[in-house]
Amino acid sequence: MMGKLGHYHYHKEKFILLGKEKEIYDFLMKNHFNPYTIYRWLLLERIPEDIKHQLKNKEMSQKKAVSEAFKRRQETAESISTSVQELGLNLIRRM
Repeated sequence: MMGKLGHYHYHKEKFILLGKEKEIYDFLMKNHFNPYTIYRWLLLERIPEDIKHQLKNKEMSQKKAVSEAFKRRQETAESISTSVQELGLNLIRRM
């Protein structure tokens, strides 16, 4: 939801907010928070600890940190699918 609010903040003509989303957006604006900044903060909360450490020591930018975390998640998903495929092929060979 925060991603949608963040993008709505800069591209209002492309989105419509209703109900709970509109209430949250109004609350953020009333308290002088940029929804896109909060969205970026939430993305940074999901990154691994070693990347957070590099970010804290200013060895990496926020954009690079989010990108690196995404790459790691994709690599993990790809390695799992590859190992499942190999296990399946080994099972078929044994039959």
